[in-house]
Amino acid sequence: MRIAWSRFVLIGFFAIIVLGALAIIFGPSAVDVELGRVTLGPMQVTVDSEGKTRVKELYEISAPIKGRLQRVPFKAGDAVTKGQVLATLEPISPEFLTVRSLSEAQAKMQAAKAKRDLAEADIKRCEAEVEYAESELRRIQALKKTGANTQHELDEALKNIKIKNAELEVAKKNLLEKEQELALAKAGLIQPASLQHKSHSHDVQVYSPIDGKVLKVEQESEAVVNPSQVIMRVGDPRILEVELEMLSEDAAKLSIGAETMIEAWGGPTLKGRVYRVEPLGFTKVSSLGIEEQRALVLVDFEEPRESWEKLGHGYGLDARVVVWESPKVLKVPMGALFRKKNQWATYVFKDRKAYLNTVEIGHTTTYYAEVLSGLKKDDLVVLYPSDRVMDGGYVRPGSEWQR
Repeated sequence: MRIAWSRFVLIGFFAIIVLGALAIIFGPSAVDVELGRVTLGPMQVTVDSEGKTRVKELYEISAPIKGRLQRVPFKAGDAVTKGQVLATLEPISPEFLTVRSLSEAQAKMQAAKAKRDLAEADIKRCEAEVEYAESELRRIQALKKTGANTQHELDEALKNIKIKNAELEVAKKNLLEKEQELALAKAGLIQPASLQHKSHSHDVQVYSPIDGKVLKVEQESEAVVNPSQVIMRVGDPRILEVELEMLSEDAAKLSIGAETMIEAWGGPTLKGRVYRVEPLGFTKVSSLGIEEQRALVLVDFEEPRESWEKLGHGYGLDARVVVWESPKVLKVPMGALFRKKNQWATYVFKDRKAYLNTVEIGHTTTYYAEVLSGLKKDDLVVLYPSDRVMDGGYVRPGSEWQR
């Protein structure tokens, strides 16, 4: 009897072990998860953008005429004063003539000389006709006194002398024109070697419009430049602004006076304010080959110049422009949110289980989302839930939550 009882106890013990093992094998298993907390605190929504500094008043010094630019004595960073001579342009020397072009120029000169000679001969002819017309007029006037000629003949003589004088004037103007053509033909024969002495009376000088510094010299060496060709750029680097190239949909969110944090320029974070969002957008191709509509946003520094005096024109930086902020808002980590049937949802951790919960959110940042409804302060939520996390299923928090 005692042996039978012992056997019964032993069988029961093994049965309990088997049932426990089966419960472990076939029972619900807990999923390892990370947890985050719903908190109450400040929140700030920003638009991030790359940008660069630029001088507010940048002047491009360009050539007013075509000419030979003398070597520019300035270097980038040199100080200049208003009215100081920045560049000098000399008249261009004529080109060397080839045998063919020289022959053509000589032929043109001979033709122009012949036309000039014809014009001189025509003047002599007109002068002779005027002289003859005047003598005829005198003869007719003498005969008119004796009654041998009529008044009509006298009028015809007067008209004829006016015509001849007019023809003489035309011939003189024609001679002047032919002389100019001859001078032009002779100028075509001028060779560079024939200019023994250069005159600087026709040099053109370009002056600095401001007190500032040379930012960049585009054409330093002596060379022939065309009109409007940029020689150098000058400006005052003490008056800088920040130029941000933003996507047009981001620029549309900004308002004048928006707070800006300027970073990644080689120093501490600087504060600034948006003072202009340019109304004209432009298309730019991204590094991925995608066409994007962008707009320029201009920012003024709020810090004293001593804080950013090492910055110059065209220096790169990053900026964060504040679109919205609140000192006290209920927020949840973005990693806890996912889409469920066109709604935002999250898993709330309670009593070792995860419960599916729909959430209404407002403003979002890279790390947090504003909670409008569905969660309360200090709720624990599952971060980055996998497809193994089920509504009402067991979960096992990481070691930092095992308290």
